[in-house]
Amino acid sequence: MQPLALYISFTLILLLSFILMTKHTHAFVFMFTWLVIEYSLTSYVSVIADNAQRLVVAKNTPQFIIFRLTEIVVLPLLLLFFLEAINSARTNFKKLLLAAFWTGLLTGVEALLVFTQVLTYQHWNIGRSMLAWAFFVGLAYTAQLIYSRILLKEGLLQC
Repeated sequence: MQPLALYISFTLILLLSFILMTKHTHAFVFMFTWLVIEYSLTSYVSVIADNAQRLVVAKNTPQFIIFRLTEIVVLPLLLLFFLEAINSARTNFKKLLLAAFWTGLLTGVEALLVFTQVLTYQHWNIGRSMLAWAFFVGLAYTAQLIYSRILLKEGLLQC
């Protein structure tokens, strides 16, 4: 099986599992958070890959498609899975552990892209990427908290 077909299958399984799982978060919160994640992630990738040329995306079509699927579907879905997991955590310590785990998971996805030569680093390292993913995890959590509070004030969400 070709890597592109395998990756598309993985992406579809991830998307279906997200759609079918029971959610504790309101759909509006997921939509808003998806938009915030997508906007900031594509902006980040544009600045780092296109403008600063710190990450170089492979030029051949299958690897480029894998990169775009990762950027547009897989990484935002993983962050939404994080938000659902953190909503089920009760203590702040568990939330901190989940944030650290998800930061490592997102860094691992990027490391897998580097390992398969979809991405190559130029004057960049995995530590900088880990800091960026920690920022995105914090951004997703903050966006969810802010929008949930707005929905609570408007009466669209119950405690």
